[in-house]
Amino acid sequence: RERIHLLEGFEKIFDALDEAIALIRGSEGKRDAAERLMDHFGLDDLQTDAILEIKLYKLAKLEILSIRKELSDKRAEAARIESILASDAELWEVIRTELLSLRKEYGVRRKTVVGADEAEVDITYSEDAYIVAENAYVIATREGWIKRQSSFSTVDKIRIREGDAIGWIVKASTRSTVTFFTDRGVGYTMRVDDIPATTGYGEPVQSHYNFKAGERIVGILSHDPRNLPEFNTETTPEGDEADLPPPYGVAVTKMGRGLRFAAKNFQDVSTKNGRKCVRVSGDKDGVVAVWLSDNTEFVGIASRKGHLLSYPVTEIAVVRSAGKGFLAIKVNPDDEVLAFGLSKSVYEGPEVVTSQGRSETARNSKFKGRRGGKGALIMRRGFFAEWKQEPLLMLGQAEEE
Repeated sequence: RERIHLLEGFEKIFDALDEAIALIRGSEGKRDAAERLMDHFGLDDLQTDAILEIKLYKLAKLEILSIRKELSDKRAEAARIESILASDAELWEVIRTELLSLRKEYGVRRKTVVGADEAEVDITYSEDAYIVAENAYVIATREGWIKRQSSFSTVDKIRIREGDAIGWIVKASTRSTVTFFTDRGVGYTMRVDDIPATTGYGEPVQSHYNFKAGERIVGILSHDPRNLPEFNTETTPEGDEADLPPPYGVAVTKMGRGLRFAAKNFQDVSTKNGRKCVRVSGDKDGVVAVWLSDNTEFVGIASRKGHLLSYPVTEIAVVRSAGKGFLAIKVNPDDEVLAFGLSKSVYEGPEVVTSQGRSETARNSKFKGRRGGKGALIMRRGFFAEWKQEPLLMLGQAEEE
């Protein structure tokens, strides 16, 4: 504000520079000149002293433009700061951001032991103890913007950027974590409390992680226990499933490879580089989608060239670590998987639209087959042009106890 005040004085003088110089030249000294300037231009002592101390080269046209630009920038910055100071929510968000920055730079574990030899002191640190346990809606868009909100009325009322669409909405605790899976086969896990709380657009998820160019979200997994499916403990799993208990994440790639992996492997907060769940084969390949499974669903797959296939999700093998997976559907070299989904009903599945505008669903009741097959070819001409994806909503499983 002090700088703005001085710059406003300079601006007044420059608008009538010749007149100001004439007043100064006609004065009998510095004090006389100051009084004449104050009376004529409505300036105060601070502004006048600054004007009389200014060097002659500052009167050049380029310097005047520089001063006016600085004044404009300072006014905008002052308005921004005043807006923050006028809102408790914005003020605390600034404090939170600065504290997180300090923690990132200086947050190292204690190196000294607290307590004497005769006393056992528990120095275990739990970050959860400093987070207020609240339920929140984690919202992610198809273009990768994330945020959390305490509530919303309807999905279409949630604020998003023009041309974007809601992809996933999950209700979870601020003390739980959520994993964002991308088409590069990587899962990035963050604490719900660290997701920006706003009713605005939110932030790009890639601002928190080391995304590659063009990398995008294709699935979300909530690790809140209330959002995870229940399993029949009387059933004894076999093979890798015995050592890697459910729930599972299920992924299928464009080249038709699929796998299941243990969701618990991704529940802890990850580094900026995330954790690999699938190894894709080059830039032309990529993960189509990642879904949470309770082992009772049917897989539905549609290829770009018109093949549809469905079978039980248990036919896809469970893997211990990231790999290319196993053949989920056989696609020709000039074809690729367009849509992949899981459904509880034999009459449901991912819906795709042909180039002629006709809709078809990759459902088990019509396109039942076995893993690794080509599926049914439903058209000789044309192709599937679009996968009609509805937002994934998990809104009722994480209610307050």
